[in-house]
Amino acid sequence: MESDRPLVSFNDKLIDVGELIDCAHELRAGTLKDLFNQDVAVCISDSLTYIQSLIALDGFAKSILILPPSLNSDIAAALIKESSCAYLFDGKSLSNLNESGIPETKVQTAASNKLKTNWILATSGTTGTPKLIYHTLGSLISTTKQDISRGKDYCWGLVYEPTRFAGLQVLLQSLISGSKLVIPSSNNFNEQISTYIEGKVNALSATPSWWRKLLMLPNSNLRLKVISIGGEIVDQTLLNQLLQTFQSAKITHIYASTEAGVGFSVKDGKAGFPIEWLEESTDSKVKLKVSNEGHLLIKPRASASGKAMNERVNADGFIDTQDLVQIIDDRVLFKGRSNGAINIGGSKVQPEEVEEVIRHHPQVKDVLVLPKKSALIGELVQAKVVIKDESVDKKLLKKEIIELCKSSLEGYKVPALISYVGALEYNSTGKLIR
Repeated sequence: MESDRPLVSFNDKLIDVGELIDCAHELRAGTLKDLFNQDVAVCISDSLTYIQSLIALDGFAKSILILPPSLNSDIAAALIKESSCAYLFDGKSLSNLNESGIPETKVQTAASNKLKTNWILATSGTTGTPKLIYHTLGSLISTTKQDISRGKDYCWGLVYEPTRFAGLQVLLQSLISGSKLVIPSSNNFNEQISTYIEGKVNALSATPSWWRKLLMLPNSNLRLKVISIGGEIVDQTLLNQLLQTFQSAKITHIYASTEAGVGFSVKDGKAGFPIEWLEESTDSKVKLKVSNEGHLLIKPRASASGKAMNERVNADGFIDTQDLVQIIDDRVLFKGRSNGAINIGGSKVQPEEVEEVIRHHPQVKDVLVLPKKSALIGELVQAKVVIKDESVDKKLLKKEIIELCKSSLEGYKVPALISYVGALEYNSTGKLIR
């Protein structure tokens, strides 16, 4: 790859390949020089320093524990202890965490002994305490396109946190294929979109919730060639809207997780995936099954490791994703998380199923379905709705939403409570906060 190819745009700076590598080498020879064959945690807010640090540490450190800056400090400390990291690098200074001291390492051996560095990622922790998953660079880029001649045609915008699995995938895809990566400096959604437009971004990867927010804008002026969706259920309504709005873009639903890595990708514009993939390997060479409980089981081609992974993998090498699926005709459709159901007097309701129905109403921008405690039947279904036109008759709209649900769902799945909100909340990974 030519050294003057623009690679990263951040804070009004455009950094080329040569400059990025030079800065990484300076870090390795300077602040990070004592880390050869050591376990180090990195918790870095500055995206550019973070990228340079990863380049410097891969093949040099024994392990890199990647901690999101947004992570609770007590949880971060617990993960550092669990991973046995002796050092912490915050992007500015290096801290020795081992009070008894670290045996001196002969750094001069590093040049002739490149290591196979462990990349340790924390799960999102949305269903409990984050777990540590061990990858190598090889397992992280097993599905990455590495054609640098085509890479120059794409400019990726970073939507996810770069310290999370999904963000790291975009980061590595961009760096390895030689595509420019535009990183917004603001957390404001509209300002981020402006950054993508100014940077001529033509490739974006984000959650369905994020894409719905984008589609609410009257005219985003984005000229996209590549649209990648993942992290939540991708329904047909959203796919149709994206196909209609970005007619020249290639749209891909990617099924991935910190534990399984990138599992598979669906490119046919339909929700779910083909039933044939349950009987034979997918295009990504992974194997898929459905358990007796209706959970999707996946056997990835490049497995991660670690205690948390060992607890998730069965004797045949399959990971229970905890995602509920249903076979309808020739498709396997996602229904929600196995632990996310609402209990209505013993009957289970998947919030995502109800949300998909409500989104069909033309006045609904977005919706969140969640449980509300009930002394009589355990829980009730409630819906928080974001509407397009505030002047609409809200009583009439509520009746229409209920009738829409009654026409498509069993009676116990129809929301007992409907309220209107100005906006929904999203977490740092771009998912709806439930």
